[in-house]
Amino acid sequence: ACECVNEAVVMAAALSMEDVFAMPHVVIMRNQSDFVQELASNFASRAKYDSGRYSEPLMYLACYGAYLASPRTQMWARKHSVSLSRMNQLNPLVADLTSRLR
Repeated sequence: ACECVNEAVVMAAALSMEDVFAMPHVVIMRNQSDFVQELASNFASRAKYDSGRYSEPLMYLACYGAYLASPRTQMWARKHSVSLSRMNQLNPLVADLTSRLR
C-alpha cells in the first residue's frame, strides 16, 4: 500500500478521538501563572508539530510519529504536552483501521 494511505489512517484515527494534546484546565490548576505557563507550553508543542502548515491532521500525524519514536513515557508526554493515555488509545485504533483496509 501507498505510504499516503498509512498517513491518512493515522490522521483519520486521530481526528476521530479526543484531542491527543493535554489541555490544562483552570479549575484543576488553581494557580493562574501555572495555568498560563501550561497553556503556553501546549501551544508551543502544537506549533512545533504543526511546523507552520496550519493543519490539525498533519500536526497529529507529526505528533504520532514523534510518539512512535519516543520512549513513550509520562515524562516524554508531559514535556510535549501530550496525553499519554490518548496516544496509547490511538495506537490500537490505527492498527484496527489499517487491518480493515487490507
